[in-house]
Amino acid sequence: MLFRNKKFILSLSIMMLLLLFLYFITGSEKTRKNIKKYLPEEITIIKNIFFDRSSMGPRNFLAYDNMRKYLYNAEFLPDSHFSKLKLEEMIIDTEIGNSNTSYFIESYENTLTLTNRFGDIYHIDISKILLDKKKIQPSKYKTNIKLNENSLVLDVLVSKEKIYLSTKEQLESCSYLKILYADKNSETLVFENFFKSEECFGNQIYRSGKMELFNFNNNEGILITTVDNIQEEPLNSTSQNENSIYGKTLFINIESKKELIFSSGHRNAQGLYVAGEVILSSEHGPKGGDEINKIEYGHNYGWPIVSLGKPYNEKSLDPFLKSHEDNNFTPPIFSFIPSIGMSDIEKISDDFYSKNELKNLFIIASLNARSIFLTQFDKEFKKINFYEKIMIGERIRDLEFIENLNILIMSYDQESKLGILKPN
Repeated sequence: MLFRNKKFILSLSIMMLLLLFLYFITGSEKTRKNIKKYLPEEITIIKNIFFDRSSMGPRNFLAYDNMRKYLYNAEFLPDSHFSKLKLEEMIIDTEIGNSNTSYFIESYENTLTLTNRFGDIYHIDISKILLDKKKIQPSKYKTNIKLNENSLVLDVLVSKEKIYLSTKEQLESCSYLKILYADKNSETLVFENFFKSEECFGNQIYRSGKMELFNFNNNEGILITTVDNIQEEPLNSTSQNENSIYGKTLFINIESKKELIFSSGHRNAQGLYVAGEVILSSEHGPKGGDEINKIEYGHNYGWPIVSLGKPYNEKSLDPFLKSHEDNNFTPPIFSFIPSIGMSDIEKISDDFYSKNELKNLFIIASLNARSIFLTQFDKEFKKINFYEKIMIGERIRDLEFIENLNILIMSYDQESKLGILKPN
């Protein structure tokens, strides 16, 4: 028996050395992923460190493992502070063959819509996501979308009759914010312009563009976040320029298609939540100072004049004032120091932690912290009562809570995967 065990361990070691040799010789992403498929699930350290460069990588993976030893009272999945949770991960299997493509996700009734940055749109019945499988195969919509190589989809929004896409359209040295829309009940999604900015915004990174439906003064419309000129901050900022649509939250009337600046003084809001009159945004600060803001019409949130963050260039003097109230700006509900790299914000039902009678719970997604943050707001959304960091180990791009199934769907950044979080 002992001899057989030694023989098995020796064989396994030789196999692993062979696989590692192939990995380092080829350096091919495709080879790495093919090798990874045949590794046992139990060998998680090897899988994550050597065969998944878009995952945590050696330093972060080992740091996560060390957290168990050094973080006082911290819980790790499947445990969380209030109860056990179950995380399942599924590959999004499409004909694209690009396993590093992230998706924006949106649910309507029983359908989940998935859209990548290149304008490929898919749909799948949500019930199929709950089948005991490691991957899903959504159906692709036929569309008329043609984006140039420098243009990007920023978000997807689904209503009863329409599918909306916010995009950054890059033309020569200028980028423009656009919203496209199509009748979702057609066999082919024929997208037309719903909104297009006339303002040239240079050639820079663009990550805002989150959309939600909103009724303002009895007019149906779309709220959308826009980015400030973050590559040259705080110089050439547009957030305090009332003639610019950038660094703002915009309301665009569905009937007239005219835009209105709803709020100003924003840097880079990538998350937006709307329910009735309550509007919350999750916003990237500079180095430190990521913000959760309660958005109200006509309010100015201070960027780039005031921020609890500081410049990424450590040689630069900190130009930001630190008090919103003393400088007549609306303060955030909460600021994260250090930054967590916030993306989306989503409400979960009171039934998710039903045994604990917790209410008014939200999930805040993080890119750089590779985590989600369970957060409770007070009833007036004036403060956060608590938050718990729940380590996922992946950059989280988008969130969608499915009420009738009591599950949270997470879209991973830089990887074609969904994470499904549910009570255990």
